[in-house]
Amino acid sequence: MKKMPVILDCDPGIDDALAMLIMYQNKEIFDLKLISASAGNTPIDITTKNIQFFAEKFFNGVKVAKGIGKPLKVVHPETAEDVHGVGGLGNYQIPEQNYPYEEDSVEVMYKTICDSKEKMNLIVIGPQTNIAKLIQTHPDVVSKIERIYAMIGSINGIGNVRPYAEFNAFFDPDAFKIVSMSGIPMTINPMELGHNSRLKKSIFASANAKNDIQIMIQSIIDGLYEWRDPSLVSIFDLHTVYSIVKPELYDFVPCDVNVTLDGKKDGECFLKENPDAKNYYISLKNPAEANGEILEDLFSME
Repeated sequence: MKKMPVILDCDPGIDDALAMLIMYQNKEIFDLKLISASAGNTPIDITTKNIQFFAEKFFNGVKVAKGIGKPLKVVHPETAEDVHGVGGLGNYQIPEQNYPYEEDSVEVMYKTICDSKEKMNLIVIGPQTNIAKLIQTHPDVVSKIERIYAMIGSINGIGNVRPYAEFNAFFDPDAFKIVSMSGIPMTINPMELGHNSRLKKSIFASANAKNDIQIMIQSIIDGLYEWRDPSLVSIFDLHTVYSIVKPELYDFVPCDVNVTLDGKKDGECFLKENPDAKNYYISLKNPAEANGEILEDLFSME
C-alpha cells in the first residue's frame, strides 16, 4: 500500500493524543513528515511539549515544530484546560522533554511541502492559525497541498465554546476563514460528529489494559471533563484520522464552507451541501459500529 504523505498540525489535548495513537496504530497508511504544534486546548509551550513526547515515544525520527502562540487577530483567545487538564493530557503526566524541535512551524511546513515529490496532505485538528499563516506567507503552497483534513466548525451554525461556534473555529476565526477560502480542498469533521458518537468514560475505565500504552489511554481519558455530561467522552479529533483509516464507516457529503467574521458571531460555521463542491463534511454511518472499532483499535495497541 502506498503511504499518504502527511503533516499533522495539532494542539494536544486529549482527543489529539488519541488521534496520534491511531496514526501510530496505522503506520502503514501514513507517511508522517512533520508534527506541528498549534495553540488551542492549552498554550503553545504545553502543546509543543506534549507533541515532543508523542514524537519520541511513537514516531521517533519525525520532525517537530513549534507554531504560533496566539490567534492571527487576538479577539477572544481561550484555552480549554478546564476540559483537557492543565497539562493537556487529562490525568496523564509526561516526563520533561528533550526531543528536538524547530521554532518556526510555518517555515518548516513550507520546506517539508516543497521538498516532497508528491502533493502533501495536512491533518489539522486544532485551530488553523499555522495553516493560515503558511498560506499568507507562501501563497504558492496552495497548489502543493492535496487536501486538508480538519476537525473544525459545525454544520448548522451551532457550537460548544459559544452557542454559535465550535472551539477550533472560535479560537481563530480569521485563520479558518483564510484556509476555507484558499481553494485547498477540505474534508471537515464537524462538531456534530463528535457529539453523535459519545462514549461512556466507564468503558475506558473497565477495559482490560494490558500494557503501558493502554494504561496511558485510561489515564488520559480519566482526566477529561465534558461539561454536558462528565460521564461521557466526545472524541472529536480522533474521527478526522479514523475517517482516513476506515472511510467505509463514514459518509462524505460535498459542501460549501461558510465562516462568519462579524465581531458578534466570529467562528460561526455553516456547511451547505453542494454536489459540485470539492469540500466535504463527514458523518458516521453507524456510530455504534465506529465506536466499537475505535475502542478495539485503542486497546489492541502494543
